[in-house]
Amino acid sequence: MAVYLLPLFRHLIVKCRKRRAVVVMWISGQTKWTSERSNIHRRYIVSSGNGSGDIVVLQHFHADHLPPESIFSVTGAGDTPVVSAPASLTQPPRGFKDPGSLKKIVEDAH
Repeated sequence: MAVYLLPLFRHLIVKCRKRRAVVVMWISGQTKWTSERSNIHRRYIVSSGNGSGDIVVLQHFHADHLPPESIFSVTGAGDTPVVSAPASLTQPPRGFKDPGSLKKIVEDAH
């Protein structure tokens, strides 16, 4: 369903329950994603368009396991990644255009 939102929002981070997140992106122009191919081990799919140079990327990220003793509060659970991901984009402003930067943004958000 997130793919249908790409004409409106080019970059989506979808939190899927408490154990995972999916990033869905529509990227135009030359980026590091342009030379990437789908990679099951890195958990992403890269799909090229009809020669327009546009690509769609879907990447799945596992959530880190936290030992119960390290959890202090569950109030607002899930809000931290929503706030942290956009804040991380100020560090590499083009973070979605590079597989390594995207991984760092999502890891920092969790």
